[in-house]
Amino acid sequence: MHATAPTVAGSRVPQDLLDALCAAVGEANVDVDPDVTAAYSRDMMPLAPSGKPLVVVFPTDTAQVAAVVRACAAAGVPIVPRGAGSGLTGAANAVDGAVTVVLTKMNRILEIDEATGWRWCSRAW
Repeated sequence: MHATAPTVAGSRVPQDLLDALCAAVGEANVDVDPDVTAAYSRDMMPLAPSGKPLVVVFPTDTAQVAAVVRACAAAGVPIVPRGAGSGLTGAANAVDGAVTVVLTKMNRILEIDEATGWRWCSRAW
């Protein structure tokens, strides 16, 4: 885990939140780099307002998403879910101090019903 909480978007990421997020999704799936957080601050709508997320996380399954939600709720930090960021409404735009939850790693096929052709996938967008 990170030895000390980094400063992001002008405010310090609470160490307990950072630790909880790393425990939830693994340190490799938690990013606080300002260039990365800036890249995930908005979707493709240039006119919609956006803020600066504190942290960007990349869960790979619903259990990790639930753990991220619990960690953010305990810390009183808002969450912004995001898919590929190709939307044109500003719905995936971050708010200042939020955790952006990028769902693009949720890309596994969970079940295939060959009789009907139905597939159930973990992707959330």
